[in-house]
Amino acid sequence: MALEIQSKEVIDKISEELKVQPALQIPRKIGEKIDLVYSVNPARKLQVAGGTVADATEGSIFTAAANKRTFLVHAHLSVAKDVVSDSVSTWLRCTPLGQAANTVFLNMRYEPITVASNLNLTWTASEPLEIEPGSAVLITNSTATASIDAGAVITYFETDAL
Repeated sequence: MALEIQSKEVIDKISEELKVQPALQIPRKIGEKIDLVYSVNPARKLQVAGGTVADATEGSIFTAAANKRTFLVHAHLSVAKDVVSDSVSTWLRCTPLGQAANTVFLNMRYEPITVASNLNLTWTASEPLEIEPGSAVLITNSTATASIDAGAVITYFETDAL
């Protein structure tokens, strides 16, 4: 069964991307053995942002552009604490599209221990997580009685707003 192309835009796109000479005629019927694939997803140029916080503080890792759609795809959280730190949580928050408030999407809780520790946690989205335009991705240490250093790196991509 052959697929007949009706759309001038699709014909122009095939001509442009396949580098068909203007003098050649683009076949309007594409045979069974040719698979025509057209990506409807925008180009995804992955970008990386990171930040750190010390002790009981909060910091911004990244602020989404107000005029673009932003999607989170990966995050890595790393925490180093000394031997006298209390029970602490470190988390990443963002505002998912359509929500009014920040939501924790990656949380690391650790109990008091008698040795210094280095902890790592990674999140990979099964589907990209779209966040509100203009909103921030934040990293927070809940409390600190001694030295706690946390860092995070996120991977994201942006597309033009609809």
